[in-house]
Amino acid sequence: MILAGYLGSWLMAGAYLAVSCITSAMTRNQVVSFIISVVLCLFLILAGFSPVINMLKDVGQARVGGRDRVLQRDHAF
Repeated sequence: MILAGYLGSWLMAGAYLAVSCITSAMTRNQVVSFIISVVLCLFLILAGFSPVINMLKDVGQARVGGRDRVLQRDHAF
């Protein structure tokens, strides 16, 4: 379990470095690159929390449910 934690930490650090390198290559300004990197890395962190996952699941179901109702209404004509 400890080894898996260390491995996960190394992989996450590699992902953060990759995101930072990509944003640095895309922008000319270091400050803009830093801000974009922080936002993207924050998204990576928040993507694993269950409240965020549940919120995205609810939004996805609402959109799909809304489309289904519209499609059903169109086919009823």
